[in-house]
Amino acid sequence: MQDILDHAVRVAPEALALAGEAEGDWPVLRAVASTTTPWAHDLAALFVEELQRCEGTARFLGAASSDREANLAMWLEKLLSGAPGDGFWGECCFIGLLHAAAGVQSRHVVALAARIELAFAERLFATLDAADALVVYTSFKRLFGVAIGLIVDTATHALQVGMNDLGMNERVVKTMRRVAIRRMVDGARERLPLIDWSDAIAVGIPEIDAQHRRLVDLLNALHAVSAGGNHGQTARILRELTDYTVTHFAYEERLLEAVGYPDLAAHRASHAALVARVGDITARFEAGRTKLDAELFTFLRSWLNGHIRGTDRHYAAYVLARGDGATP
Repeated sequence: MQDILDHAVRVAPEALALAGEAEGDWPVLRAVASTTTPWAHDLAALFVEELQRCEGTARFLGAASSDREANLAMWLEKLLSGAPGDGFWGECCFIGLLHAAAGVQSRHVVALAARIELAFAERLFATLDAADALVVYTSFKRLFGVAIGLIVDTATHALQVGMNDLGMNERVVKTMRRVAIRRMVDGARERLPLIDWSDAIAVGIPEIDAQHRRLVDLLNALHAVSAGGNHGQTARILRELTDYTVTHFAYEERLLEAVGYPDLAAHRASHAALVARVGDITARFEAGRTKLDAELFTFLRSWLNGHIRGTDRHYAAYVLARGDGATP
């Protein structure tokens, strides 16, 4: 048990700092404790009721679900009181141990914590003045978020401690974990689109957005086919991406020239640099002097993201302000 208490003492201050803990968070909760602490039982009941619906939690709850609910309510009361005592963060880690031992999934804990936050906010804004409710909710969310973070983190910590107890070298275990995670990342990268088109990256000029979407589609197609190892098909799509990039940049430059965009020279220079870089990649790949690896795809995604979210949004605002988004 001492190890988990040491863990809580070590990681809680770091987590609080990352959350932007304000010096007055606990006093803020303490000032309204007479109003909010009675809500702890209903919030705990909500958590346990929903947790019972989650796969794999029956053993955790079992016939003692009422006891679990009561314990959770007491824990929430400590938080809402604004005066939780010196052992509160250690208690968060202990709750994490109980969850981990019973196989409760961290994603369920995090998701249901969000339900508690929402239920707390609804009651708070129905009870207090909106300005006061916002202050209280902010303090609660910060502290509650750190508490849930410790609960979830403890499962990983417990696994490491268990491996150490079995005599496994901690450095070796960490290396094995990194290797396994990298393998999973590579597998996920091959199955997920390299970049997703959404309205969030639209610039608002219909033809430009259509061309950007075509570039996204080509980049995703290139990523997908390269994973299959078909060199000929990969080369074809890479060449199409290169050629379409040239076409798209030329269109942009004609449009910006037509509206008198003041930064056209800089924009044209950035286009030339990108075309040269992508063209060089294509030529080296076609000659068999390079391969399309993760680093290269990271570059391709970065330049497309930067192209759309950076310089293109700047000129789009200029073009749209003049009501001139038509084909040049």
